[in-house]
Amino acid sequence: MVISWLRWFIRATILYGSVTHQEAIGNKTQTRDCLHVDPAGNKYNLTSLRNTDGTARFHITKDGWTYSFNPCVSFKIGKTSEFKECHWDVAICMWVAAQIGYNIGHQRTERCLFDEETKLPMIEYKGDSQIKTSSVLLKCNKAKERPDFEVRSVSNPSRFVFSLTHKCGCPNVCLFKPITPTEEPGLDNENWRIAAGGIGGLGIVIVICLIVRKLRGMNKPNPQVEEENRPILPDQENVNSFSSTSELSELTLGRASSLGRTSTGSSTNNDIKEIKEDPSDSKNKSNAKGRR
Repeated sequence: MVISWLRWFIRATILYGSVTHQEAIGNKTQTRDCLHVDPAGNKYNLTSLRNTDGTARFHITKDGWTYSFNPCVSFKIGKTSEFKECHWDVAICMWVAAQIGYNIGHQRTERCLFDEETKLPMIEYKGDSQIKTSSVLLKCNKAKERPDFEVRSVSNPSRFVFSLTHKCGCPNVCLFKPITPTEEPGLDNENWRIAAGGIGGLGIVIVICLIVRKLRGMNKPNPQVEEENRPILPDQENVNSFSSTSELSELTLGRASSLGRTSTGSSTNNDIKEIKEDPSDSKNKSNAKGRR
């Protein structure tokens, strides 16, 4: 009963560790190249404009909604289930504090195109069922060191439009200049809890394995003790040898006894013969004396 319960607990712990590991992988921030190429072959390097610590680089609020944007690297907004859409593969998140959040731009869907209306290069993302498309126009300003992120149009649910103004919004400008990337992402509080849970589960598995091994060792018979408690039995070969020797001894003794009886009988007969012969010998002796 105890062993079955321990086995069930081990399986449950391993399953928990596997799930938390998958969650940690899913929430891990992915870094990648942040170079965009438009249909004309111009390149836009936005590496210096991204965060890699799991947060968004840009935030702007309009009409009660906050729009957060981070080029090339996913981020996370909120910790409750209402914000689950903004927990993975997020380029642009539309959210209201302590209420709800929507992923209106998925990182994996980005494309670099030209806007038909403004003819500006833009990065386009596909959204969810609420917002079909989100576009970020790249506005060139070679003198601008500090980027500006603005809302241009959020009235049409089929397409939200934003703009990003910076010198790196100019074609082929930021390609060969040294860029100091921001700090690599670390574990946030939730990921720390996931990691701690996985480590704790692994520790429990190890302890349970040691207990099971100890219990099996206690139930397993000790060959040395069994050898000491085993009764000493004569060797079958020695028993046969002893039996053969005993039979041979009995046979020899029987023959000797028989010979002894025969010898004794012979001696007795001889004595009787001698006794029987004594009177005749006396008679012969007296006859011899008469003749003389």
